Amino acid sequence: MIRARHGILVVVACVTIASGAEAADWGQSTLRTTGVFDVWSLFGAPGRPGWLPAADDGAAPPPSFAGLVFGSMRVDEPTRMSDRPWPGLVAVRTPIAWFDSLSAAGGGQGAWQGFNAGLMNATAAPLGAGADSGRHRAVGEFSFVRGSSAEEQTSFSVARIDSLLPLRIEAMSVSRGAIGVMERSGRHLWGGSAGAVFGVHRFDATFTQRGSGSALANGDDEAGTGLGGSGSWTWQRARDRMRVELARGYHHLESVGPALPFSRRDADEVAAEFDWSFDHPTTPRAVRLTLRRMEVDRATEGEETQHTREDAAWLAVRGQRALWGGRLSAALGGGWSRAVDAAGWAPSLEWTGTRGGFELRALGERIVTPVWSDLVPGIDPFLQQTWAGGIDVARRNRRWSATLGGRVGLTDDRALVGRDPMTEIWLRRGVVRDPDPYPFQLVTAGFAVHGSWLAAGAEGFGLGRGRINVQPQVDPGYGGRVFVEGSFRVFANDLGVRMRVEGAGVGPRESEAFPPRELDPFATLDAVVIATLADAVLTFSVRNLADVAQPQVWLDPRTGVEALGPGREMHFGLSWRLFD
Repeated sequence: MIRARHGILVVVACVTIASGAEAADWGQSTLRTTGVFDVWSLFGAPGRPGWLPAADDGAAPPPSFAGLVFGSMRVDEPTRMSDRPWPGLVAVRTPIAWFDSLSAAGGGQGAWQGFNAGLMNATAAPLGAGADSGRHRAVGEFSFVRGSSAEEQTSFSVARIDSLLPLRIEAMSVSRGAIGVMERSGRHLWGGSAGAVFGVHRFDATFTQRGSGSALANGDDEAGTGLGGSGSWTWQRARDRMRVELARGYHHLESVGPALPFSRRDADEVAAEFDWSFDHPTTPRAVRLTLRRMEVDRATEGEETQHTREDAAWLAVRGQRALWGGRLSAALGGGWSRAVDAAGWAPSLEWTGTRGGFELRALGERIVTPVWSDLVPGIDPFLQQTWAGGIDVARRNRRWSATLGGRVGLTDDRALVGRDPMTEIWLRRGVVRDPDPYPFQLVTAGFAVHGSWLAAGAEGFGLGRGRINVQPQVDPGYGGRVFVEGSFRVFANDLGVRMRVEGAGVGPRESEAFPPRELDPFATLDAVVIATLADAVLTFSVRNLADVAQPQVWLDPRTGVEALGPGREMHFGLSWRLFD
């Protein structure tokens, strides 16, 4: 009965014409004045469906969306390696100041992205890619943050803008003092990319090194480091484009403590990708082949060493054409997983258009994700399968904007992952297979008005899902955010000042205690002042004005009850963009 009801909902969502807004876009000036310092803090802020609790405090729970961890959300950063191989170093997140723009869309890429697809997809344009950078030979971004609990963030990114010999170098260092159950933590990232163009041929290379370390108050400790790099060749003419990329990523994690016998996890991935596209004026089309080999080794004191391996291949084709005054994109993909010893397939349909001033989008897709490593003993590798459909409607003009979206889906063999503040804890606890189908319905809405000196807005979501007994409902069922902002300019308009008050509400959720305990809804209030002078942006923020520490879904290992988050915190940041 559940399958039939939700199957009908997916079909209805897929064929509804009055649907689907264009992807949400943040430009360079918007990103630099959000008051947050990395992309996950933007999508994972309290009151949003991708809420990532305590991420700003050095915690590293697995990102989730609509109750899914696998196949949930992915962020593509073309100039650096991120989460390859999964899950990467979750605590290391790229500074938002390194992006010129950020676009996000809810799904629609299940067939094209294959085994790496997500319900939410975000793409970040690197520093120097924006239109305002075209007049310069080089652009740089220097930023630092100082805040409560001995927080220190320093980063820089420098890009040489050249159509023939582009170059990029960047580095980041972050440290944070103790907060509640979290002891002192730190993370770093550095790397770069370079390219060369010879006629119709382009060669690109990237390299990234990252590391992190954290500890809990009971003495449990983890440390990790990762390396990633890629090289690609692109052949491009007026309409044809062919690209071949080879990439490798490696990271290891170590953990030890009173509750954790010493353990080391090593993960390695080698990938090759080929894609060809033909940009026909009316019916562009493309084909893509991805090959991956991944290995994970776990060595724990007093236990037998575990070795798991995955070889996966995915082939996809897609095309576009005009339809009903809009654009229809269709894709079909299929692949094979050695670890699961099974084949998977996925279709995707997406229609975008405009009717009466409304931006419309409808989509339907299937997302398949092999789950093969870090499994609880006794659980065999399996294939998580999600059917999802959605509709989005948006209306925008110079003074106001409004959005409304909905997603419905049904997931078979959902992978269940614990929520813990350290990556090694939830990895060592292992992944469990949900024996029951998981239906979900997600509704999002937002409205904002923009005046010459005053702006205000609100957004919210509601998540309906099936009840399961294998894992507590650790994700909130609803949430929302509101803001009021005033702005003015002084000193002959040289200095721009924005003063913003933000409120967020998080609905009830359950902790991971046994038996699960329901946590009450809560609301929080923040204040942000942003000053812009030439190419420098200064930000001063006060979070949790009420100074009330809220319980987390994970437990304090010293007491066995829910750990508490931070109280009131203050942060000061400077972001300075430099041009040559």
